[in-house]
Amino acid sequence: MNRVITIVILLFGYLSWGITADKCPNLFFACFGDLDASPTKAWMVENREDAKYQAQYEFGFGRRAERELYVLADDSDQVGNRSGDPSLAEVEAVLHRRLMNELKGALDPRATQDPVPYESAPFTD
Repeated sequence: MNRVITIVILLFGYLSWGITADKCPNLFFACFGDLDASPTKAWMVENREDAKYQAQYEFGFGRRAERELYVLADDSDQVGNRSGDPSLAEVEAVLHRRLMNELKGALDPRATQDPVPYESAPFTD
């Protein structure tokens, strides 16, 4: 039996993640404080509206999908999200269930508490 190595990623609170550059267009560090200040980051934010670079900007700074699934044999760089692909639905369901069981077993509050403490103050301030 051939095993295809896959990985599933679940982003908790994904709709609230990130800050868009339009909220503070020229304050690169304040907008993307979780990224080191660098010429590359400054250039990407500065050129985000240039049609030639919008795809790269979205790839680096855009919101991610709630779920991500990658088939590493086909996509070792993990850039082609296959979540929702009907041919991988069973694999995705199994991996999601295993991930949630692991998080619950570790008492991770994202899987065991509602509301999730990381989705409110002081973590969101």
